[in-house]
Amino acid sequence: MKDGLFLEMIGVTTHQSKKQAIARYHITGFTSDELIDICVLITSVDREPGAAKWPPCLGLLKSVVATLAYLRHNRTQVEIGESLGVSQPTISRAITVITPLLSAALAEHVTTADDLDPETQYIVDGTLLPCWSWAGRKELYSGKHKTTGMNVQVACTIYGKLAWISDPSTEVATITTAWASLTCCAR
Repeated sequence: MKDGLFLEMIGVTTHQSKKQAIARYHITGFTSDELIDICVLITSVDREPGAAKWPPCLGLLKSVVATLAYLRHNRTQVEIGESLGVSQPTISRAITVITPLLSAALAEHVTTADDLDPETQYIVDGTLLPCWSWAGRKELYSGKHKTTGMNVQVACTIYGKLAWISDPSTEVATITTAWASLTCCAR
């Protein structure tokens, strides 16, 4: 599926420089080949007829790059638009279309707690993912951190490789309580 026609369809030019590839890696965290693999996965997602498509002026690849830059670095849409030579509304449309497609395309690759090896030692910690301060959502406020956000539990190997991240929660739970509730760790 990664023939010249497909690469042209997603917006890969035949003469992309090493500098562009390195910049794209630092923006997205993915190599050019990995980005192309993600585009292949996205094109295989079942979509409703008439569903919105990514902006044609960006193409699939740049729409994915814009979305990943937005999600990974929390860059503003205006800034992403300037770096890609398009307007903020174009970036907004790309992010709106690509985000659910990324989620659907990568869902089978997401590790669940049940996938963790009970024989492996993990380092577990919780963290607060900051979010907007919504006056009507008191459950988002963390007294410990004195700000609003969603709580997640994170497990990594003793070598620092990320192994699992819980779903975000507004519940206040200690690490011990959250970890003990996982089926992989039940004794």
